[in-house]
Amino acid sequence: MNPRLRVLRSIALALLMSACGGEATAPPPATPSAPPPALGAAIASAAAGESDTDVVIPVGAEDAARGPRDAYATIVVFSDFECPGCRALSHRLDRILQGYRTDEVRFVFKNFPLRQHKHARLAAEAGQGVFATKGAAAFFRYHDLVFGRTTELDREAILGWVKEAGADPKQIEKGLDEHTWSQKIDRDLALGRKLDIAGTPTIYVNGIDVEDENELVRALDEQIAKGKALAAKGVAKARIYAQLTTENYKQAPPERAEDDQPPKIDPTVWKVPVGTSPVRGSANALVTIVEFSDYACPFCKGVEPTLERLRNEYGDKLRIVWKDAPLPVHERARPAALLARAARAQKGDAAFWDVHDRLFSAPDLGDAELERIAKDAKLDAAKAMAFVKANASNKDLDRDDDLVEEVGATGTPHFFVNGRRVVGAQSYETFKGLVDEEIAKAEALVKAGTAASAVYEATIKEGKTAPEPEKKNVPLPDKAPFRGAASAKVVVQEFSDFQCPFCKRVEPTLDALLAAYPGKVKIVWRDMPLKGHPDAELAAEAAREAYAQKGNEGFQKMRVKLFENQAIVGGLKRDALEQYGKEIGLDPTKLAKALDEHTHRPALEADKKAAEEAGISGTPGFVVGSYMLSGAKPLRTFRRWVERSLTESATAPAPAGGKKK
Repeated sequence: MNPRLRVLRSIALALLMSACGGEATAPPPATPSAPPPALGAAIASAAAGESDTDVVIPVGAEDAARGPRDAYATIVVFSDFECPGCRALSHRLDRILQGYRTDEVRFVFKNFPLRQHKHARLAAEAGQGVFATKGAAAFFRYHDLVFGRTTELDREAILGWVKEAGADPKQIEKGLDEHTWSQKIDRDLALGRKLDIAGTPTIYVNGIDVEDENELVRALDEQIAKGKALAAKGVAKARIYAQLTTENYKQAPPERAEDDQPPKIDPTVWKVPVGTSPVRGSANALVTIVEFSDYACPFCKGVEPTLERLRNEYGDKLRIVWKDAPLPVHERARPAALLARAARAQKGDAAFWDVHDRLFSAPDLGDAELERIAKDAKLDAAKAMAFVKANASNKDLDRDDDLVEEVGATGTPHFFVNGRRVVGAQSYETFKGLVDEEIAKAEALVKAGTAASAVYEATIKEGKTAPEPEKKNVPLPDKAPFRGAASAKVVVQEFSDFQCPFCKRVEPTLDALLAAYPGKVKIVWRDMPLKGHPDAELAAEAAREAYAQKGNEGFQKMRVKLFENQAIVGGLKRDALEQYGKEIGLDPTKLAKALDEHTHRPALEADKKAAEEAGISGTPGFVVGSYMLSGAKPLRTFRRWVERSLTESATAPAPAGGKKK
C-alpha cells in the first residue's frame, strides 16, 4: 500500500477508533549500546529458529507476544503508547480475543511511536526494557497499565508502571538514559516504513492488512480455518504463520482506483430483533437501523449528528432503534444508561430520547450532571437518581447485553441496517449508500404484497445469529472443590490454570455470576495446568492439599492467594506456596509432604484427561451445564448459557417413578 493511501486509511480509522497518523519518531541522538544479556539471549534464540523471520512481516524472539508461536492466526499490531486509537484498539482486542481459544491466536506487538507524541518513544523503549528483563508476561502487564492509564503519560508515570509490571525501575531508567533498547524500536520503525505504514494502529492478520473490527474478526475466522486445514495436511503448526503470511501478502488485492470510495458492507443479514427497545421513527419505516451504543464513548457521540441527518432526510422511511452496550472500560456509561431507562419508565419513549440527547451533549457523566439532566428533563429526579445509584440488575440492559453476544456486536458504536452490520462511526455517505440500497429492496417487498410494518421482520426472518457452542456431557468427579450452592440446578465446570493470566481475569466474572444466580449455580474447579506454565502444577497441588485439609473453604482461600500473587516474581514458587499455607491455617508438615510426594497428582491427571476427552485444549475452558465455552468470556456469555441451562432443567421430563430434581 502506498504512503498516500496509508494516510487516507489512518484518517478513516480515526472515525472508528481515533487512529493516529503522521511521521514516526527518528532515532535518538545517543548511540545505542549493546543489548543486555536477556535481550541478547532472545535474539540468539531467534537465530536458532525460535522465530518467524523469513517472512515479509517477521516475528522474532525479541517481539513481545501473547499466545503460542504455532497458533493458526497471528495478529501483528504496529502501535504507539500515546495514540488514543491504539489505546481503544487494545480494549477492543481484549473483547475480540475472548471469543477464541488461547491456542488459536497469537498477538504480537511492534513499536511505531509517532513524532508528534512526545513520550511515545520513551514508553516504547521502557516497554522493550521490561520485555528484555522480565519477559512477555511482564511486558503485557506494562502494556495494559499504559493503555489503561488515568494519568498523563510522562517519565515518572512510565517508571511507575514499569515497577508495577514487575521490572526494576532503576534498571529500566538506566537503560532509557543509555538507549539500551533503542535498536529494537528502530528495527520496528524500519519495518513499518518498508510496509508503507504511516499511522497507528496498523493491524495485520497472517499478513492481511485489516482496517476495522469487522474485517479483523472475519480475517481471524478465515485464517484460523486455513491454518487448521494446513495442519490437517501435515504442515507443521510452527510453519503456518510463515506459509500463510507469504501467500496472503503476495495475494493482497490491488488498491481501489478511487480512494474516497466508501467501505464495502458485508451483505450478510443478522437477526437483530427490535423487541421492546426505544424507537425513533415510524413503525412503517422501510429501513431500520439498530444501534448498539455507549453514552461515554466519544465515537458514539461523534456519529449522532450523522444519524440525525439521516432521520431528517429520510423521514418516515427510516427508524432508529437503541440498544445499550455500555463498555466496562467506561465506568460512567452504565449510570448514564440507567438514567435514560429511568426516564423511559417515568415518561415513555419521548423522555428517553430527550435524556439520550442531553447525555450525549453533557460535559461529563458524573452524578451531579446526571441529576441536572434529570431535573431539566422534568423527571422525578430523586427517584431517577435512586435508580441510577442502586445499580441493580436491569432487565432492559441485560436483554441488550445478551443480544450483543448473540449478534457479535463487540465494540461501540455498532449498527445493523436492516440486519447488515456496520462497525464504527462511519461517514454519512457510507450510511446513505446502504440505506438507499435497503430502501430499494424494501419497496420491492411492499410491491410484492408485504405490509410496510412487516418489512423489517421479513428481512431478518432468516438472519444469522452467532453459532451456539458445542454440547457435551462431561462427567463430574466424585469429589471436587466448588463454590456456590451444593444442590444448584446449573453446574459450571471451570478448567483452569493458576499461572494463566486469562484464568485470573475471568475470576471476578465468575464471582458476579454467582451473585446474579444465588442458589442456582455451582462452579466446580477442574485443574488444567499447562505445560508452558512451569509453576502451575505445583500451585494446583497446593490448592488440592488446602481442599484436603480444610474443604471448600480452604481451597477457595488458597485459590484467591494464588491468583492474587500470580504476577509477582516467584509468587507461585514452593516457598511462596508454603507461606500461603501458613496464612490460611494449613498444617505445614502435611502441606510439605503433599508437595514432596505429589499426593494430588492423580486428581490433576484425571482432570487433564477429562479436558482432553472433552476437546478442551486451552485455559480457561468451561462447561456450563453441557455447553462448551472457551476463554475468559464476559458475564453476558455465561449468563446466556446459564439461562438456557435453567430453562432446559425446568422443562426436562421427570425420571420414571419419581419427581424431577
